[in-house]
Amino acid sequence: MKFFLIATLHFLFVFTLKAEKYTYESSSSVISDHIKISKDLTSTTVNIESRWTDSFGEYGTNKCNGHILEESEAISLIVFCENTASNGDKFWTQLFRDKDMDAGIGRLKYLNATGKYKKFIGTECPYAVNYLNKKINFFKQICNLNND
Repeated sequence: MKFFLIATLHFLFVFTLKAEKYTYESSSSVISDHIKISKDLTSTTVNIESRWTDSFGEYGTNKCNGHILEESEAISLIVFCENTASNGDKFWTQLFRDKDMDAGIGRLKYLNATGKYKKFIGTECPYAVNYLNKKINFFKQICNLNND
């Protein structure tokens, strides 16, 4: 029993050391164009420009474009972004969400990257976004990465 407890604690300690927490925060300006198709159906295209910082100590800008379809209470969002770090590294992401637009929680997937962000390719992370108004939002993402 003592051996099992020691082995379990060792495994948990090693597993915890292998995970790296990565955070990314931004504030954005949003330009949107709406088409009201019916009382219950609206199609919106968005263009977003952001300034960001991350837990690597890096900072940069991003640009995004995408589509929001609002049908009654249901919302579908798909947005693609290109992020450029101050050191020239780039990464491309896809955001998707089907929940509340005012304080939305969704998922982000890393599609491609250069430099230190290459290890993110294929990774999916949760994000949260809050809207100050229809033109400004605040975004935060937290990822658990493997240190392999």
